Formats: sequence, C-alpha cells, structure tokens
Amino acid sequence: MLRDLGWEDLPAVRRADGERITPLRLRAELRPAPTVAISASADALPLLAVSAR
Repeated sequence: MLRDLGWEDLPAVRRADGERITPLRLRAELRPAPTVAISASADALPLLAVSAR
C-alpha cells in the first residue's frame, strides 16, 4: 500500500541495538493528498486544508 502512495523502501540497516530497520523515502513530486490513509477520531483537532498551488 505504501508503494502505491509513492513511498520507496531503502536498503535495510541495523541500529546500534542490533534491530534491523528499513528506511522509507517519499519522493518530492506532485501527487494527490493521502487523505485515504489518514484517519482521526471525532474528538481530534481539525486538520488543516491542503491545496495545490
């Protein structure tokens, strides 16, 4: 799902404690806002409006 939104996974690395992690990167390009992947409870603060310029 993240790849469908434009994310790339980079080569895995090991942290100082030995845990293996995979860094993610999102390329800077114009794409639709990922509002489908973001949800908030009814009592959360209102989200700011996003507009393309």
